Amino acid sequence: MSFGVFLRGGGLGVGVGGARVGGLRLVVALSVLWLAAGAALADPRTPISSIPFTITQPGSYYLTGNLTSPGLPAGGITINTSHVTLDLMGFVISGSRTPSAGIFVTAPNTDVAIRNGTIRNWIGIGVDASGASVILEDLRAVDNRGDGIRAGSASQVRGCTATGNGAVGIIADEDSVVIHCLAANNTDNGIIVDRGTINSSTASKNGGNGIWAQYTTVSQNAANGNANDVIACDSGCTVVENVVAENHRWGLNVHNSAYANNTLFNNALPNPGSGVQTGGNVCNISLCP
Repeated sequence: MSFGVFLRGGGLGVGVGGARVGGLRLVVALSVLWLAAGAALADPRTPISSIPFTITQPGSYYLTGNLTSPGLPAGGITINTSHVTLDLMGFVISGSRTPSAGIFVTAPNTDVAIRNGTIRNWIGIGVDASGASVILEDLRAVDNRGDGIRAGSASQVRGCTATGNGAVGIIADEDSVVIHCLAANNTDNGIIVDRGTINSSTASKNGGNGIWAQYTTVSQNAANGNANDVIACDSGCTVVENVVAENHRWGLNVHNSAYANNTLFNNALPNPGSGVQTGGNVCNISLCP
């Protein structure tokens, strides 16, 4: 079917399928076209307006506002399938101290992205994707009793903040990347990665190590005021271009790893271990011995 708008006798008309229509019928025809265009542009995503909520079908989902758990035994949002995008839209998922995870991604799901919001006050983990491959982006895990954020293997944790949680701030499994994140004032370690990458992140005033890793590249991070070591590596790490200051034990505590071009200032203890210094490390303004 084709249509067109034309002038006729000083007024407007519309042609639909070769026929000419005028007057009121023009308004009706244009209204139908407008409604059809609106339907085509309707949001294809699925809204989430209350919790608990379980996602069982692939697709895109979003929050419509701040959501609070109604209490026992309810949880937050559970993702039981792969190929899901969940946009918190800047809103908060609050647990009211409900003993479960704020967001739980079941294993072994993949291609799951969660972004843009806050998960707070859950007795369990803030975001628990420990058995899944996920992208976690621009999330804030705050004041949860368990870990703040847990990601499974081959995950990306980008631009996330974990503060005031009762265990570890951020944990990611092998082949994962943690980048542009902040872990502060958590009861245990700030950031833990096993066989991955930690880059351009900050670990501050955590109750354990600022950063703990093994077989991981740890680069261009900042860490200060942590209760234990700022960067602790058991084995196989490359530790470069980090700034570590005023930690209550070692600045770097690396074993069987290479470290270079790090800046260490005013940490409580020297830097023992079997790490291989490959040059350029600065300890309190001078080159490290």
